[in-house]
Amino acid sequence: MPSTDPPVRRLANRLAFLSKCATGLGVWPDFVIIGGTKCATSAFYENLVQHPHVHKAKRKEVHYFDTKFHQGAWWYRANFPSRPARWWAHGLRGQPWQTGEATPYYLFHPHAPRRLREKLPNAKLVALLREPVARAYSHYQHMVRDGRETLSFEDAIAQEAERLEGEREKLLADESYRAPRFRIFSYKARGIYVDQLEAWTKHFPREQLLVLQTEAYQREPQKVMARALEFLGLEKWDGFVHEQHNVGGYKETIGEKIRDELRTYFKPHNERLWKWLGEEWDWNAKG
Repeated sequence: MPSTDPPVRRLANRLAFLSKCATGLGVWPDFVIIGGTKCATSAFYENLVQHPHVHKAKRKEVHYFDTKFHQGAWWYRANFPSRPARWWAHGLRGQPWQTGEATPYYLFHPHAPRRLREKLPNAKLVALLREPVARAYSHYQHMVRDGRETLSFEDAIAQEAERLEGEREKLLADESYRAPRFRIFSYKARGIYVDQLEAWTKHFPREQLLVLQTEAYQREPQKVMARALEFLGLEKWDGFVHEQHNVGGYKETIGEKIRDELRTYFKPHNERLWKWLGEEWDWNAKG
C-alpha cells in the first residue's frame, strides 16, 4: 500500500534514516578556535555551542591539524554532524547551523596553518589571547598537575631554551615527529603571540581571523560573544550561560622576581602585537 504520509514527512524520515547510517560522513567544520593554550578556549567553546544554531563536535579538541593529521580527512569529518543533518536543517527547517572545534595547540603548531588552509580554506578562525605571564604560569601548573613537569617555575623558565633546542627544526623536517618537549615546555614561546598570528595570516586572509582578548571575554562575556557571533555570521542571541572550564585551582602565586623578568621579556613582543592588532590591550600592569 502506498504511504499516506505527506511528502515533507517522508523526506524527513528518509533523512533521519540516512543520518543514522552516515558514520564518517560528517560535514567539514565552519569555524575553528585555534588557541591559545590556557586562554579560556574551553569556556568560550562551551558557551558558543549553546547557541541554537551551533552544533557541537564529538570532542572539543580534535587535534587533527597538529598531532593527528595522519588519521586522514574521513577520520576528522567523523567528529562532526552528518551531511543529512545539515540538509535537514537547511532544506526543511530553514535554520542553517554551523559546527566547529577548538584545539589550542593549533595556534603554536608550525604545520597547522598550512594544513588547515588545504582542507578548510573558507573556515572562520578564532584566537583567544591571555596576558602571557599569567598564561605561562597556568600552563606550567597544568603540566605539574599532569606529572609532566618536575622543576620549579623559575627553573623551568630558565631551562626552556635548552629544553626546546632543535625541537622546532625536527618538527619542520619530519611532520610525523610528535615534538613532546616543544608542546609541553613552551611556557615563554607560546606567549609570543604576534609571531604565531603572522604565521596564520601567511595562509589565511586577515578578515578570516578574529582575535579576542581573554581578559575582556572574562569581564564582559556577553559583549565578546556578540562580537564572535557577528564574525561567524550567526544570529544575535543573549541566552548564554557563562561558566568557567578547566580552572586550575592552584594556590601558589608567581614570585615577584620571575614575574618582573617575564614582564620585561614579553614587553617588546606585546608591543609588536599591539601594532599588528591596531589596538592596545590592558596587559602592561597584569601578570
